Amino acid sequence: MTAILSVTPEDLYLFNLPFVVYSWWKIGANCVILWTKPDVLPIEKMELVSQHLGDSPRLYIDAPSRKAATYAQCARLYGAALPFIPENEILVTGDADMCVFSPLFRDLSHNDKVIHIIGKDLVPDGQLPMCYIMATAKEWRRAMKIDGRTVQQCVDELLKDIEAENFRGNYWSKDQEEAYNHITEYAKKGDDAAPIMYHSRASSGTQLASLRADRDGWPQYLHEPIIDAHLPRPGNTEENFQKIKRLFQEIYPNNDHSWMDEYYKQYNAIQ
Repeated sequence: MTAILSVTPEDLYLFNLPFVVYSWWKIGANCVILWTKPDVLPIEKMELVSQHLGDSPRLYIDAPSRKAATYAQCARLYGAALPFIPENEILVTGDADMCVFSPLFRDLSHNDKVIHIIGKDLVPDGQLPMCYIMATAKEWRRAMKIDGRTVQQCVDELLKDIEAENFRGNYWSKDQEEAYNHITEYAKKGDDAAPIMYHSRASSGTQLASLRADRDGWPQYLHEPIIDAHLPRPGNTEENFQKIKRLFQEIYPNNDHSWMDEYYKQYNAIQ
């Protein structure tokens, strides 16, 4: 299983990335990182973050600065365009600031004959949640009509000719809409197309995810096992970093977390 993550080189997102990658490793998943090329952020920060991503493959995506966030979001739909990923590999979309802690993903990966949509009830009709869509690379390639294109070619063809005054805001859900359009249409074809299996996440009567530590309502302490955690942002403030570290200490109490402290100090030392 491989998590497809994307990030723009901004403190708001980039700092949290090593914690997210680490969380996927802990449940037995590899990661692929798609990030847009740095514009303002010091390259030293990118290099420091890279040191904490192990051997996770990284791919730069060219994007106009006004479209960088949307390019990064939508690039996750085309992770299967990477030629080194075998057809039977399970790919799951995730966020650069969303840690995972549940064996749910590993358990679902054993059922590779369907497309898993986790949290369909968290998004409006006509969208699929980017956290999380799971399918084999073969099904992703067919559903997204990759047809030998590169990741760069896929996002360029999707976004290059679109213009808007507030591109990020106007196309904030473009990735989830594109996922819905392609994946649901593909699944309807029958024949040898994989069917969709929906998994609910919402708390009763809401569109808020259950079993999630959310940055808008961060728990002082965990009282039950959680599936994931939407990390507080920016993570590199003292208050938010301590929240993140305490979360990992609670879930993995026997692990050495000193690397987190060192990373935090090094990141903030770079101007």
